[in-house]
Amino acid sequence: MTDGQLLFLVMALIYVFECFVWLPKGAFVCLRGAGSRRRLRTAPSNFSSRKGGWILASPFPPLGTVFVTRPSPVALSQDGIAAFMIESPNPGFRPESVVGPVFRWEEIERITRDGKKIYINGEFFVISSTPEASQELLSQLRCLKDVAKEKREAIIKRQLRLAFNTRRVGKLIKFWERKSAALRGFCNLLLFLLFGGIPACLIFYGASLELLACGIASLVTMFLISLIFFRLHKRLYPDVVFERWQWFFLILLVPQQTVRAHDLLLKAAVAAAHPLAVGDFALPVDSEQRRNFMGSLYRDLMFPLQWKSKVSGSTGAIISEFYDQYLLPELSRFAGSHEVELSSWKIPEREEEESQSFCPRCFEMFSTSELKDCHDCEGIVTLAWEADQANPS
Repeated sequence: MTDGQLLFLVMALIYVFECFVWLPKGAFVCLRGAGSRRRLRTAPSNFSSRKGGWILASPFPPLGTVFVTRPSPVALSQDGIAAFMIESPNPGFRPESVVGPVFRWEEIERITRDGKKIYINGEFFVISSTPEASQELLSQLRCLKDVAKEKREAIIKRQLRLAFNTRRVGKLIKFWERKSAALRGFCNLLLFLLFGGIPACLIFYGASLELLACGIASLVTMFLISLIFFRLHKRLYPDVVFERWQWFFLILLVPQQTVRAHDLLLKAAVAAAHPLAVGDFALPVDSEQRRNFMGSLYRDLMFPLQWKSKVSGSTGAIISEFYDQYLLPELSRFAGSHEVELSSWKIPEREEEESQSFCPRCFEMFSTSELKDCHDCEGIVTLAWEADQANPS
């Protein structure tokens, strides 16, 4: 293997690594390829740990778009906040099995951010999927900290209402896909130059003017991508200053990072949206993926893995208030606008006559009519089929 071939191989391996997206536990990635079809996926179990996992975005032209969405990693109440994610979508275990730090609002003196991590009074509180998502959460927490107690309820409800607003999510995604179209085009051009144009010039012309021209074209394209990325990032994430300059120089100097600049820009564009709202916009009506995805998230919220037996006192009160007074009513409102689909989210198809009961969370079926805890879903009691549910739909 020649030095040129070895260099090309190293560049290709680095590029493939840049195509992987890290997803914290409970997060999903919305992928779109060449057409209008979108998919929502989570990290496969063989590439995951208790903290999260990796998923591969499209490494080939036309690249596509990547949006990461995740349920709120904190529980909010009028009295305080807890680092605890109530939701733990199937498949898999709860993202955080132990409740993290808990603070009453009057105890909080300062809320800061360092990359993806948020600190309260200098103590680590929670980590987000991206620095941009962390900044969004930081702004929400500061907003709640700075208002009187009686005003927090309305603010929490408004934040959740926006998170479940499908129309708003759709507008955001379409707007930024349209605004970043030029960036995506230049990223595809650079990919062609790096892995098509330059190798072809080396093979057919060697060290020639054609190779020099291709190299110059690549450098100019990298420079243009850096400028476009910086301008759009500043508009989309105005408060994320340090990371913007960091990304700018990486994109300017590292070709593999430059090709993935489009992913880097849009990854956190809908960070404040709930996965249900993103799925509602992205997945085709009546598709099996939509039914499975939306149903799984809905059932997980309706029948969350038990936490009340593990936490008590003020911590349990904060988590219970967030779920009972804010999250569950918003879910009911969301479900009310999807009455046609709701039955398929709540009741599985009875595939075998021997099935006498099922888990309302994971849809696991059991041959006994005895109601008991589902062995996969901690603390969730099975339900018996009703007489008229011979083949529910």
